[in-house]
Amino acid sequence: MGWTHFYDSYYMGCEKDKKTHIYIEAGRDEALNVFRHRFGQEPTELDCACCGRRYLVAEHPSLDRATKVWREQEGVDLDTFLAADHVAVIRASEITDADLSGELPQPGEAQDLKTGTCGMRRGQNAIPSFGYSE
Repeated sequence: MGWTHFYDSYYMGCEKDKKTHIYIEAGRDEALNVFRHRFGQEPTELDCACCGRRYLVAEHPSLDRATKVWREQEGVDLDTFLAADHVAVIRASEITDADLSGELPQPGEAQDLKTGTCGMRRGQNAIPSFGYSE
């Protein structure tokens, strides 16, 4: 079983959550369900033209591989990185039935994401020349 990494793509300072890195020990589809239920958010939803998608999502064969670039960037070992305040880890043994079933958040209904630290309202087009519209 691999790991799925959710990276807060807070481009231009629009931080979506206090956890910049969220690692879930599951394949992409299962991890997306766990993420949706645990955090009440749709991680792949487009926030706005400046911020893009809420989280970048990538699968990795191991937690060591999933964290390697970020640990090297911070100059810390695996245990130190995983203990950091900006990192969340959900192991397969911690995934419950409630994480996989039940009502999911609808697009645009995510909690605490109405305004990023960049001050843009979700759904606003920060850069009209991009031609993006919802």
